[in-house]
Parts: sequence; structure tokens; C-alpha cells
Amino acid sequence: MEVEKKWTRKELEEAGIPYGNTAVYSTKDRRIGYIRVYDTTVMDWTPLAIYLRHDGWKTKLTKNRINSMFAALRIEAGVYSKKGDWFVSWTDRYGSAHHDAWNLTNFSLNMEEVARW
Repeated sequence: MEVEKKWTRKELEEAGIPYGNTAVYSTKDRRIGYIRVYDTTVMDWTPLAIYLRHDGWKTKLTKNRINSMFAALRIEAGVYSKKGDWFVSWTDRYGSAHHDAWNLTNFSLNMEEVARW
């Protein structure tokens, strides 16, 4: 399945994603896609997994866009930082909370384990 559709400004606003410096591309059914901030793809998603990356841009903007995309996809997860370290918090499908350190530039979540609302 090919990612073919760039979300319009209206679609971004309806999904609660700020549109400045941000582009979202997905299949028409939104099951596969990615979000870019400037020239960096910060999140890819498929029915099987979510891949996060910051490419060294550990900024509030990067966290904001990733967290906005989690909400738009109705995924119970978020990125936060504490004393300069980044973490991904997520709830599994059984309701258990997880907080994983994001020590490398890439991080992935298994979609079969993540709770959706």
C-alpha cells in the first residue's frame, strides 16, 4: 500500500495537529503514514508498528508533533522528557502503563500491544 495523500491544513487542524513546519502523509484510510517536522520524519506508522525518531532534534516541537499524532491516531502513548532524557509512556491493551527510556535516535512500539481509544 502506497502512502499517497498529504493531509490538508484543515485535516491537520481537525486532528489537533499544529500545521506550522509539519506535514503528514498517509494512505487514504490512514492506516499507514508518517509525520515530518521540517525535513525530519519523526513518526512512521503501520498496522504493525510505530517508529519514532528525533535525529538529534530533542525539542519541544518534536515532542509536540509526536504527541499530537498519537492523539490523532487514538493511541494511548506519549513522549516526555525529564532532566534532558526522553521517555515514551504507553498503555498496553490490558491497561498496564509502561515508561521506556528513549536512549537512541529511534524507538518502536508494537501496534498489537498498544491500547487504542
